[in-house]
Amino acid sequence: MRRSTNTLRDPQPSVFASLLAPVLFVAIAGIVGWILLVTIKWLVVVLLVAIGVSLIVVPIAAGRRIIGANAGGIRRHRIAQLATAVLLGFALIVLAIVVAHHGWLLIVVPVAIVLVGRLTGRFNEWRVNRRNASFH
Repeated sequence: MRRSTNTLRDPQPSVFASLLAPVLFVAIAGIVGWILLVTIKWLVVVLLVAIGVSLIVVPIAAGRRIIGANAGGIRRHRIAQLATAVLLGFALIVLAIVVAHHGWLLIVVPVAIVLVGRLTGRFNEWRVNRRNASFH
């Protein structure tokens, strides 16, 4: 018995062929995203350390000149500003250390800020609608 050369083919592509392109796209996007995260993470860490160190060194080095010959309240105010700058410098260095150890914070913190902002906006909108509904 002779086999027919005209076989019926399924007009739809196989499941493997259908999934291959999306799977490759997601894998490539994940690899590129990870490389960008690592690169951006270290850029952010270097910038935070540089700004933090400058906020510590400049007020200490130029403190006498910044305070000047002022007395009383003005002197205390300028000293408080210099101390605030130094504390902010220390905080930025600590933040750089935390980001260096936990790079995922670069993604989670901005997303959380946006989420809280949107939830706050929706809550305020809900509160205004509820208040308007109670007066009618």
